[in-house]
Amino acid sequence: MQCAVCGASRTEEAHVRDKEDFGTEEDDRRCNIIPLCPSCHSIFDAKPGLIGIAPDKRTFFILGDNGQVDILQSKVSIAH
Repeated sequence: MQCAVCGASRTEEAHVRDKEDFGTEEDDRRCNIIPLCPSCHSIFDAKPGLIGIAPDKRTFFILGDNGQVDILQSKVSIAH
């Protein structure tokens, strides 16, 4: 699976929301996990607001160094 943000081939499972927001582990894994490379995962977790995810989990908003927001369509299909 590729990173949903940058397309890198090495990925980790990233939680969009806290696991506790879901009733079961199955719901969490089915509805709350996106593939991110270690770099994007680190940014997503450590710097809230730099990478935003639309409810469709296919559109990402990335805040650039210049304050401009880039809109990126995911390179992978993510269940929701």
